[in-house]
Amino acid sequence: MEAHENGKLSQNETALYDRQIRLWGFEAQNRLKSSRLLLLGICGLGAEVAKNIVLSGIKSITIVDSKKVTEDDFGSQFFAARSMLGQNVSLTGSEAGSCPLESHPRVSTRTSCLRLQRATASVERLQKLNPNVQVVVNDEYPSVNDMDVEFLSGFDVVCATGCSRSQLQTLNDKCRQAGRKMLAGDVFGFHGYAFFDLLEHDYLTEVKEAVKNEASSQSADHHESGPTEAKRRKEETAKETETKTVENKMTFASFEESFSLADKDKLQKTCEGYFVSNSEY
Repeated sequence: MEAHENGKLSQNETALYDRQIRLWGFEAQNRLKSSRLLLLGICGLGAEVAKNIVLSGIKSITIVDSKKVTEDDFGSQFFAARSMLGQNVSLTGSEAGSCPLESHPRVSTRTSCLRLQRATASVERLQKLNPNVQVVVNDEYPSVNDMDVEFLSGFDVVCATGCSRSQLQTLNDKCRQAGRKMLAGDVFGFHGYAFFDLLEHDYLTEVKEAVKNEASSQSADHHESGPTEAKRRKEETAKETETKTVENKMTFASFEESFSLADKDKLQKTCEGYFVSNSEY
């Protein structure tokens, strides 16, 4: 399926994404098509995020996860094949042909050469979900601390899973320097948390305002048959409304500000998830 040269949706893409276009429109789908996402961690929650993002029709998703595939991954990670469990492949010398993903166009040579990491093991099945999306594995920055502002500037949104609090704070600081939006979250059994830093977000809301109908009001004054009738007519007039679109702006707090103990009194309700995400793990 090829897109039009002007970057708009092709006829085939319009048919493929028909259901979601009905939900959020062509403009939103075109913005998705031109967006680039960096995903840190593809175990459990990360795998679900990757699935939904790829199916939605984003331009590209780059995955960073240097951990090896383990037996525990098969309880929640549905992209890595069991045949890749425990594989540690080196493409040097006579072993150069032993990596099943060596020729995959979306896997960097360095990634496939050193070992089959969780991201590498997931790329093939993930790509099959939507051939229109570029699915890329990057292992040049195995740790959040290794990522620089220039690297993060190459994406529109950064999504982090499986990171510690200190890693998320470092990542959020760098994302803010790069002017990039950041999402983070994780799940611990029945508990979980989510963090959103969209910097500044402009959005529209519809507000209903009462409109006084002068004609109805005058008619009520001339034809009212008593206090009760006049009151009824005025109530009906007050019920007439019109819908107006209002522009709004929301400013998001940084990760550090969100967990500042100085602002703890602002929390209207403190749940268990706050303490889970506020601890080092």
